[in-house]
Amino acid sequence: MIYIFNTYYAIFVRMDVICNLIILKTLCKYIKSKLDYLICFDPDFERLIIVLSLNNENLY
Repeated sequence: MIYIFNTYYAIFVRMDVICNLIILKTLCKYIKSKLDYLICFDPDFERLIIVLSLNNENLY
């Protein structure tokens, strides 16, 4: 009984981690698209966008 409970708990934790990663990737893509949009209006923002883009690639 304990083994079955631990197995289901492990599957639940894995699904939770996978869902969090999907949400995080979606959020990063959304932020990146907004920042890429801002670069057209404010050239001084370019350095910050480059840093965030590199961080987003590391998360994938």
